[in-house]
Amino acid sequence: MRKRKGPWIYKIDQAYVYHPKSVTIRVSQHFPYMTLLKETNAIIVHAGYAWDGCSYKFNVLDLFVWGSPDGRCDIHTGKPKTYYASLVHDALTQYLDEIDLTDTEVHTIFAEMLQDFKLRRLYIWAVKVFGPRKA
Repeated sequence: MRKRKGPWIYKIDQAYVYHPKSVTIRVSQHFPYMTLLKETNAIIVHAGYAWDGCSYKFNVLDLFVWGSPDGRCDIHTGKPKTYYASLVHDALTQYLDEIDLTDTEVHTIFAEMLQDFKLRRLYIWAVKVFGPRKA
């Protein structure tokens, strides 16, 4: 598991389940904050998981956080546009060296989840260029 540093902005209080359409989960795997299920092709991020939204962000004197915007609030979810995509992507990349998915597949899931985000192409490019890679 890769060590992550804050600042944490979000924390989920109940598990979040995502069924990727463009990537197949090949092996069921269980981790402290995430589970991959082959049988239902599901990624489950466990309650209590905390993350920083779209990276990179910096804590400025504990007064505010500066960095990549997470988008405006989605009218259907009440969350920023990138909330769930960044949640799943951060959880997957935290376990990138242990999971049976490539970094390209992880980035593909991120892209799939950003369908309604206007800066989608820019964020996908940034993840591909600056995002984590398998060791």
